[in-house]
Amino acid sequence: MRIFLRYLKPHWHAAAAALLLAATSQIFMMLDPLILRRLIDRYATQHARLDAQEFFTGTAVLLAAMAGVAFVSWLAKVVNLDVVARIAQRVSSRMYTDAIRHSLQLPYAVFEDQRTGETTSAPQKLRSDVDRFVVAAVNSLFMSLVGVLFVVAYAWALGWIFATAFLLVACVIGAASVILSRRLKPIEKSIVAQTNALAGATVETLRNVELVKSLGLEQQEIARLDYSADQILNLQLQKISHIRALTFTQGICENLSRAAILALLLYFLFTQRITVGAFFSLFLYTYFIFTPMQELGPLFNLYRQTEASLDNFAVFMERPRETRPKHPVPIGQLHSLSFHDVSFQHPGATVPAVSDVTFEASRGETIAFVGPTGSGKTTLVKLIVGLYTPRSGTIEHNGIDSSRIDPDRLREHIGLVTQDTQLFSGSVRDNLLFVRPVATDAECLEALQQAAALPMLERVNGGLGTTIGEGGVKVSGGEKQRLAIARALLRRPDVVIFDEATSSLDSLTEEEVSQTIRRVTASRRAIAILIAHRLSTVIYADRIYILERGRIIDQGRHEDLLARQGLYASLWRQQTGASAASTEGMG
Repeated sequence: MRIFLRYLKPHWHAAAAALLLAATSQIFMMLDPLILRRLIDRYATQHARLDAQEFFTGTAVLLAAMAGVAFVSWLAKVVNLDVVARIAQRVSSRMYTDAIRHSLQLPYAVFEDQRTGETTSAPQKLRSDVDRFVVAAVNSLFMSLVGVLFVVAYAWALGWIFATAFLLVACVIGAASVILSRRLKPIEKSIVAQTNALAGATVETLRNVELVKSLGLEQQEIARLDYSADQILNLQLQKISHIRALTFTQGICENLSRAAILALLLYFLFTQRITVGAFFSLFLYTYFIFTPMQELGPLFNLYRQTEASLDNFAVFMERPRETRPKHPVPIGQLHSLSFHDVSFQHPGATVPAVSDVTFEASRGETIAFVGPTGSGKTTLVKLIVGLYTPRSGTIEHNGIDSSRIDPDRLREHIGLVTQDTQLFSGSVRDNLLFVRPVATDAECLEALQQAAALPMLERVNGGLGTTIGEGGVKVSGGEKQRLAIARALLRRPDVVIFDEATSSLDSLTEEEVSQTIRRVTASRRAIAILIAHRLSTVIYADRIYILERGRIIDQGRHEDLLARQGLYASLWRQQTGASAASTEGMG
């Protein structure tokens, strides 16, 4: 719980006020039996000593006092509930935002091995658990503690044996609750882990719902999710069994304790060692103590639940963030990019993804990387944008080692168009402004025009406000790519990367998007990097690098590479021959 106290520390003034208000509410509420004792001992049992006027006057004053203390108690409680709720919301919200912020600052490799739903589920559950725990801790545990101390102090004034009895009962019930609740912690940890896994699987299934429904796999996915849900259910049932055992034990202890205290009080009343008023006040205090202590079972369950969430949160927050230089070198506008003997190997892999890669590019140049599947093209892109860190070799921007550059400042100069276009639910404008929130509508339209994407707006009435659905489900594949190109151009990048931007398109749409890319790179305003499997999209590049098994085995212009009759020429013949054969077959 140290991490919880660290987040609570900035709000200690409000926390102190909340505890003071809770104590005030509880103490004033517990003055009722004291006033009742006076009513009984000084007036209700004094018929032989008092006349009617004295009885009614004294009774009226004490009844008014009861109404007054009740008003103060409820007023303090209402204000306390408001203060506690605000503290809980601030603490839980700060933890949630810190978890999300830390998630975004983790190395990219973490997200390659983890489902999105798992990443978001844990912070959401933590927020809910912490919010409920703060409220319960103040309004149940602390107020019960204040009540016990008040009753013990009052009972001590009547006799040490009463104070000892109340204190002993409170300690026994509290200790039993703590001991039994310890068995809940491992169950809660398993529930948290299983719940995160289920959230990840659910989000993954819903994200791929088109594939699931198209292949008729609804029942298979439902069965898979039901299996995970059943595992969670079994754990929840185990937890319920432990909670019931805890509640039963508490109930037995409370009933036996109340019976023992009642017997003690009756004996002392019988022997006239306490008054009738003192008897009733102490008897009422048993309810003031035992009733709140009945909530200790659910409270300790919530504590173990929150403890499990906090433990996971602490482990998560200890994950190392993406490496950043302590004193980053400003780079300004990017004019050059170079790799020097760069190698990278994925964790757990037996061979490097890229080995000893060396190349350079300057502003205005268009370079391309081609090669068969698995040759390292995608890894190369991630190295360029800084998602991966080289195992050996150096990457330089403007002649500065990338390890000395803040990756966020570097990425501000990069525009990226990927094979799997990543669009967001919302409008065309929303997707464009995602990379440059300050852009005007005129600048958005200019970027769409450069990407030949204006026809997409012309066929609808919404203009930039046209909604495209989650992931762009309402637009075609070619329109998605053009929108992605427009988004990259709106950023006015110094380096624009087209990573297999046409590989998932049909031949006609591929040619249209390729022409768009050709127009963009022809402007010579940036370093253009083309990553392609289909060679038709790179024939106009200033330099083409051939990758095979992570190594550059050749480079040159399209014509030169064809003349050498190497791997490039082989790939070219394979692709153009397949195209010709397809055409003949159609004829």
